[in-house]
Amino acid sequence: PVKKPLLPDCENTHQKIEEVFKIDGFKSAPLEIANRVEWPDSVSNPLGLMTPTFDDGPNENDLKLIQSVENLHFQNVIFYYIGEKFIKNSSSPKAGEWMNWIDENRGDLSREEYLLSVADANSIEIAKKVLDNGYEIAFHGMKHAEVNSPDHMQNMSAEIFAVDLEFFEWMIRTLTANPNYKVKHVRPPFGAGISTGSPFVEAAAEHGAVARNWSFSSFDWEIDSEVRGDLMIGKAIRAANYQRPSDILYHSQHQTGVDSGSFAEFLDMWSGIYLSLLLPERAEEIAGYKKLLQNNSC
Repeated sequence: PVKKPLLPDCENTHQKIEEVFKIDGFKSAPLEIANRVEWPDSVSNPLGLMTPTFDDGPNENDLKLIQSVENLHFQNVIFYYIGEKFIKNSSSPKAGEWMNWIDENRGDLSREEYLLSVADANSIEIAKKVLDNGYEIAFHGMKHAEVNSPDHMQNMSAEIFAVDLEFFEWMIRTLTANPNYKVKHVRPPFGAGISTGSPFVEAAAEHGAVARNWSFSSFDWEIDSEVRGDLMIGKAIRAANYQRPSDILYHSQHQTGVDSGSFAEFLDMWSGIYLSLLLPERAEEIAGYKKLLQNNSC
């Protein structure tokens, strides 16, 4: 299909927006992205600057998320995984001791054979599908450690962190039979330690990975939160208007499709937006989009 702007080209974009939405004094900023950010197939797409990120997996919901992001052309989609979730009934070795734990228990088996014998089959299958579909598995720690725990990244020495990172990378390569897998991004639990320059940040960089937090959060763990899909869309539009690549924080275990701030709600809202603008006869949806932008002035 021929790509076209969100609104027809015209000298006075502000005036054209007012004509389309039949209102006076409408702020043009949210839709100025129309002439700067392309959406493959038909219209301009702010999602091209968005990276949804899903913490705390692997989780069964990731299989649904893989399908939901297909063909939306986000800048990237990142799943931040916790290493110990791949191991059945692990004795939770201390930071830096995971390979020693394997060596102490494997007997006559190779490291790879022993890992496969104690790994969780469902987690392996989820990770394989994430990678097979072209999405990224990133490092969220071997454990989802509390901020004050010695197992939290920000409390590790650079050397210990590097050992855990390399173990995670080896583990994913082995379990998914993907010898080319490499960790590209690291995010500590609770996002703690990146802004303060903890040793793990530099250690990750030496490994070729980036310690990366989120631009804004869905607060999807707060069931009664008022931060719902429409507000997330408003933030996404604002970021795109300033040409600002942005990571959105979600958590795999909360993506049931009904939780406040859920990714499913974000996508439902976005689908309504672009269908409204593509199909002028859908006046009710156009009115809903108008209300959305008025309530989330960018």
